[in-house]
Amino acid sequence: MTGNMQFDGTGLRFVLSPGRTGTTLLREYLKKYYQRLTIWFEPPPSRELYLLWNAEQAGFVPKSTSVRLLKRIKLSSLKKESKEIIVEFDSYLSPLVCELLPYVRSPIVIHLIRHPYDWIQSMGNFRAASWRKYAVDIVPFTYIVHPAVKNIWRKLDKIQKLAWFWRLVNERILQQKLHCEHYGLFKFEDLVSHDRYKRMNSLKGILSLINPDCQLSVPDIDINNKVNKSEDDYFPEWQKWPIESIRNVNDICEELVALFDYKIQE
Repeated sequence: MTGNMQFDGTGLRFVLSPGRTGTTLLREYLKKYYQRLTIWFEPPPSRELYLLWNAEQAGFVPKSTSVRLLKRIKLSSLKKESKEIIVEFDSYLSPLVCELLPYVRSPIVIHLIRHPYDWIQSMGNFRAASWRKYAVDIVPFTYIVHPAVKNIWRKLDKIQKLAWFWRLVNERILQQKLHCEHYGLFKFEDLVSHDRYKRMNSLKGILSLINPDCQLSVPDIDINNKVNKSEDDYFPEWQKWPIESIRNVNDICEELVALFDYKIQE
């Protein structure tokens, strides 16, 4: 699949994020209450394509290899799928989205975000699902390297690296708003809020992008259902970070933090 050929994304909804933004909770909610939807959660070979894309950025693989494979796989998958609406949750796809969405007709993107302080803590503890958490630090190309700091990457500490990861993925998703038929930005903090108004307002917005018919019935989400939570707690809460770490995260993420209407610790 080359040139200007496109695949039809009319029935495809991308839920994109850097991960750790409530995607598993939302997936389980949709599976429970909206069973007619087809749910794809990080479908194979998303992880492999993510690693391949990272290797491309490092110069070990020819550019656009991962995107060519991704387009071919998506086209094949869509042809086989008979249901009307497919909701794909894919944090692995998020960094590739800039190269993919220009080839999709009528894409709809749901962008889930989380404050970088809490996201860094959650990601630092979680690392990866199941047995992969023990391999993520030793397998090559598991982490995205922001091009702005490519030459000094090894000198950065864990908090700085995760801040650049958060920034790059959110930047790349935002860059694709012009290619989307519809785009919605939703906060993790609202989706799991103890304020029912905020929670339901967020749910209704997400469901209106997935399928307007879902608005006929909007059950509440179970925020007490701690799905896919991190079992580790060795990564410190941001309130316990050194002040220099807070300042580094602020410097790296401040533009997006302001755009997303989050607050920072001075």
